[in-house]
Amino acid sequence: MNRRQQTNRFYKTGFFIVLTILMIILSILLIGAIRLFGNVASDPRERPTTNSENEELLSFQMTLDQSNLLLDNLLEEDIPFYFYLAEDGVYLEGEVDAVLSSIDVAMRFEPTVQEDGSLLLEADNLSAGFLSISPETALRMFNQIAELPEWIYLYPSEEHVVIDLRMIEELEPFGLRFNDVNLSEDVLDISLIQ
Repeated sequence: MNRRQQTNRFYKTGFFIVLTILMIILSILLIGAIRLFGNVASDPRERPTTNSENEELLSFQMTLDQSNLLLDNLLEEDIPFYFYLAEDGVYLEGEVDAVLSSIDVAMRFEPTVQEDGSLLLEADNLSAGFLSISPETALRMFNQIAELPEWIYLYPSEEHVVIDLRMIEELEPFGLRFNDVNLSEDVLDISLIQ
């Protein structure tokens, strides 16, 4: 009889231990899903309006390698993603923390020079590990986890990024503007403006 009571107590204890472990795992998954796919404020940081008719002081051309070196030096090290230019587009790659691991996210953008000299990057392709997420969701996650430099603007709902080199504080009172971006020809035409 005593042995039977010990066996029943063992099963009851085991049941509650397994139930507790399952509740903890379920809670972690729920918190992770809320954190990963939670609704982030959709109001992007607004770009200040600047005079697009600034005086051009110097015009120069850069190759993709030189541009990537410049981007590496301009981006802060604590940003969890990086931009780089290739012949087939501009890439944004990084890691997003998920529930039990991190997800590698890579986006490809098609660059277009705007009239004001900024570079509009329109999302063209996205890969996010094994997950199926939209470029809008990926940009929202990047916007949530990173403090961006003052010259990078993410617009998740429009699925694009704007790089405005005129806003780099370290260059004031000068700025840089894009004149032409031809990645297939390995040429970026940039002007120093005042």
